Amino acid sequence: MIVELAGREDLPQAIALQSSGFNLARIVGPALAALVIAKFGIAWAFGVNALSYFAVLIGLFMIRLEPWQPAAQLVPPLDAIRESVQYMRGTPLVAAIMKLVTVYSILGVPYLTLMPVYARDRLGLNAAGYGLLLACVGIGGLSGALALAARASPQAGSKTLRLSSYTYPLILLALAAVRDARAAYVLLFLAGMAMIANGAVSNAMLQHSVPDALRGRLMAAYSFVVVGLAQSVGSLLAGIVARALGVHWAIALGAVAMLAYALHAYRQPALRMAVSRTT
Repeated sequence: MIVELAGREDLPQAIALQSSGFNLARIVGPALAALVIAKFGIAWAFGVNALSYFAVLIGLFMIRLEPWQPAAQLVPPLDAIRESVQYMRGTPLVAAIMKLVTVYSILGVPYLTLMPVYARDRLGLNAAGYGLLLACVGIGGLSGALALAARASPQAGSKTLRLSSYTYPLILLALAAVRDARAAYVLLFLAGMAMIANGAVSNAMLQHSVPDALRGRLMAAYSFVVVGLAQSVGSLLAGIVARALGVHWAIALGAVAMLAYALHAYRQPALRMAVSRTT
């Protein structure tokens, strides 16, 4: 729906603002939940959360879009899936971005899953310290998203994607090495910025290049990777490595693999040409 609400010309800024809302919720939501749980109990936290969806529903009912035009010829579901997969595989830039998103989702996002163990075993923090670690990620992500929204453009996006593809794993490597909470706060702030920049720009580049008829299917594949694979495959792998070698090794090895893939990906024609058009 984002492209229908904002239009193609403002798509990068719209996606960046959407990311800022997501990260603002990451900061404000847990803080409000903690206050409600402390005052009234955990059941009230679920109740208030349920009531908050009324605001979402009101916002949805206020949206006015152009009348929907059904496709002239309906395609059977399996054929539609096959068509979208063929498009992703046959379009070099889309294929390259989807591969990058897959690798970074599986290897880069699960550090958040490991954060409770990292806070306790690596930094010696309690629950309040753990909450502050997550807040730093959220504030960093919010800052990065707002910066993207202020100056995002389809032309500059590929350069930002390349920069974040290199800096994100380097920040995670540094995070795996530190034992000081103050250093971890700074690194997590930077990690939040790089993570959101990488994800928001990838999303914007995909949506800007895909035909309207395939956008929903492409975004379904994108969400499957970013949400599904990151939480299932990525968290499982990170947990196995953390149990065997330690949480810092799980973060470090994932970061090394991300950096190696970025070096490989930007030697390929699709991403290299996309970056060269902006430099």
